[in-house]
Amino acid sequence: MGLEVNGSNNVNNTDGRKSSGNNVQKDMKLNTIWDVDRYGNNNGNLNEEDFAIARSKNLDAKIKEKLESLYMEFVDIFFPNMGEEVGNHIISEYSIPRLDGNTDTRTFVRDKATGKTLLEKSTQIIDEGNGLTTVKVNIKRYNGDSVKENNVEFQYNQEALENYIINDAKDSKGNPITRFQSIPEIRNTPENERTDEQKALLEEFNNMIKYTIDSGIEYGMDPKLTLSIIQQEVCFSGLGTDVVGKNGKGYMQLTSAPIKDYLGYAWDGKYHEIKEGLYGPEVKELLISRGFNPDDAQTQAQRQALYKDIYNYFKENKDAEFNIRFGTLVLRYYLNKSNGDIAEAAKNYNGSSLKLTYSKNVMKYNEILSDTVPQDTTYRYIASRIPRD
Repeated sequence: MGLEVNGSNNVNNTDGRKSSGNNVQKDMKLNTIWDVDRYGNNNGNLNEEDFAIARSKNLDAKIKEKLESLYMEFVDIFFPNMGEEVGNHIISEYSIPRLDGNTDTRTFVRDKATGKTLLEKSTQIIDEGNGLTTVKVNIKRYNGDSVKENNVEFQYNQEALENYIINDAKDSKGNPITRFQSIPEIRNTPENERTDEQKALLEEFNNMIKYTIDSGIEYGMDPKLTLSIIQQEVCFSGLGTDVVGKNGKGYMQLTSAPIKDYLGYAWDGKYHEIKEGLYGPEVKELLISRGFNPDDAQTQAQRQALYKDIYNYFKENKDAEFNIRFGTLVLRYYLNKSNGDIAEAAKNYNGSSLKLTYSKNVMKYNEILSDTVPQDTTYRYIASRIPRD
């Protein structure tokens, strides 16, 4: 977007469009002021005060951008050489405060033996005001000489998401989901007067929202889509719930098929290493946090035993965070594999390409949840910017 002006006079924008006016907008964003140098004061149509404001903002923006660029170059050179050992990986993570008040987070995962970078991630979280948050995630995954890059941008409003689950969510048959309708009342009850059941329900609700949003930011996955899967699978009914006719457990209801597929354990009984498989930096860190070490699984028998241990962990433990994080990684894997096709990703996640109702419901819930943020661009970004694996 170029210079934004109001009134009767026209000025060309940098993208070729026309804007009309003679007064620079006072709330001009950084990327709307660069045309001041190109177009001067719009042939004298800007008054001196507004032109001075525009030039000042233009200079301030350039100085801020240069300072941020130099600082990021500095930390990108020195900070990746330090970090925490996780298995045979070294993970470095640091935050870069931006001059606009927001923060960039950089993450590097390197091989401890070779020093080669396996994963590089940049995350920017922008507080837009009024409860709206924009998240921009760039993830580069290196595999030998090749690199796969994910660029994801989504918005969410946590309060709006919570209100939808509490008041408006319905099951696949159109019946209201009432499990969390008492949450507002519980929150308004003094903590020392809440029953154990109320405390447990509130903790369950808060954790479901937290883990879904945190996983989305961590792995570059829109939490609205993850919540759509949870709504379709268990109607937000909580961890450890057994759904009739399903073998999965917990919010994400992961069954044997997608776990095998994601970890690269093929149907022929042989292990096939895939780009996001058992040794992927993100899933490896998650597995190690729960006591599993993929580095110890070098033979076919060891890998098969590890897979079974992971699956049994899903079945036997009410670990909400692990369930949602692992499920988010699997969902992202299928979204990448389908080149951003949400319907196809949902069918693969479900384990059957024939169950069209499942994917239609997920699409419907995702569209409803997308309406909780203004001018949501999530679907377009996911569909067009995530490359095929």
